[in-house]
Amino acid sequence: MKSRIITTLSIVCMLGCAAMVAAQITEPKTGKTFDTKISLPGASEPTLRCVGAGLRTKFVVKVYAGSLYLDEQSAPQVLASFKGVSVATLQGSPEFYKAIITSTSPKAILMKFVRDVGKDKIREAYAEGLEKTLGEIEKSPLKADAEKFLAMFNDDILENDQIALFGKGSAVNVWVKGKEKGTVDNTKLAEAIWSIWLGPKPVTEDLKKGMVSQVDWAVK
Repeated sequence: MKSRIITTLSIVCMLGCAAMVAAQITEPKTGKTFDTKISLPGASEPTLRCVGAGLRTKFVVKVYAGSLYLDEQSAPQVLASFKGVSVATLQGSPEFYKAIITSTSPKAILMKFVRDVGKDKIREAYAEGLEKTLGEIEKSPLKADAEKFLAMFNDDILENDQIALFGKGSAVNVWVKGKEKGTVDNTKLAEAIWSIWLGPKPVTEDLKKGMVSQVDWAVK
């Protein structure tokens, strides 16, 4: 009986430990952890679920760990046409990423920095990313909204700081270092913003693939 009790307790302990591990996802190259579920700003409960995390590098230098979140309830419908497809196949599918980019369902990208980056470098990187989709910002019909978005990044980022982008419908809400910076509400710009990480010309392919490395729960 005593042995059975010990075995039972051991199983309970293992299950408990597994649950604790499952509550977070770790980006392996930086050790940065991300909660499995997070909330949209103002939401009463977490509804966004992590679909993976990856590393952003610049000339082989580690810059930040980034994670992608999709709405747990609607993601299976958004990605219904990819049901049963392996993660490895999805990581190389432009149509898969396009479905995420163009979806109006809630989503988010979190970035946890592993080095200091000045605000000018942050804006420059995001401007370059937008131009891969929009073309030259100065000549874009979305210039005003694009410049509004870029102007929100007016803080130098230090190691361990975080940038978060939350999307819902055509809006993208920006948070830097735990403070809300504002919202842009434009469908085409929102798609260009998500494309910085998930589009045909992402900041880095490894980050893009890492961000969907655990999407299996949405396509099973």
